Amino acid sequence: MQRCDLWDRLDVATHELLCEVLDPHGSFFRWLDRRFHEEGPLSPQTLLAEMQAGGEGPGLAELAQRIGALHEVEVGEHAEAELRVVADRVRLDALERDLESLTAAEPLTADMLDTIRRTRQNADEIKRRLARGQTTASS
Repeated sequence: MQRCDLWDRLDVATHELLCEVLDPHGSFFRWLDRRFHEEGPLSPQTLLAEMQAGGEGPGLAELAQRIGALHEVEVGEHAEAELRVVADRVRLDALERDLESLTAAEPLTADMLDTIRRTRQNADEIKRRLARGQTTASS
């Protein structure tokens, strides 16, 4: 919200992932994606005012109220890294749900076992990346 210009620095897969999360956050990211492509980066005040006007998606006005009630978030040089951490956490959650579905399937074929292995590798890589980021941020 404070740095919508960072939306352009994320890859398409991350855009799609964030747009698929549950509402109201998913509808916020879909709305932000449309607004960004129509007008480019907008100021936080403009985004908040447009969200408060509502009408664009389920829960945007309510989300705007919650955001407006928060203290202003300090936005520094770490904003992009923080956004990537959020995206990685969402991605990890999706991979873990995929793993649950895959391992519950019967019978497990060789192709499914290979998919499970690759999915676990992807999840483990994200976990390592998050652990490094959290270690770096906490030191």
